[in-house]
Amino acid sequence: MFFGVAEPVMHYLSPPVGTPETVAAAKEAMRLTFFHWGLHAWAIYAIVALILAFFSYRHGLPFNSALRTLSHYWRSHIRACRPCG
Repeated sequence: MFFGVAEPVMHYLSPPVGTPETVAAAKEAMRLTFFHWGLHAWAIYAIVALILAFFSYRHGLPFNSALRTLSHYWRSHIRACRPCG
């Protein structure tokens, strides 16, 4: 939540190229922020979501079934590490 505001300010105060705290630095900061959090990032998230949804639908399994074995492993491992008492 806070990094959405902090990233453009960080790029404005110390831009990768150019003089800090100028109009050009402000434009570059917003351009970099939109590049990091804009359409490019959401396109990658959407592709991953579509792949997961496709295989979940194709195999007729609930979405959390992929994580079921991992969570079962951690629960059994935590139970085994408890001190006897």
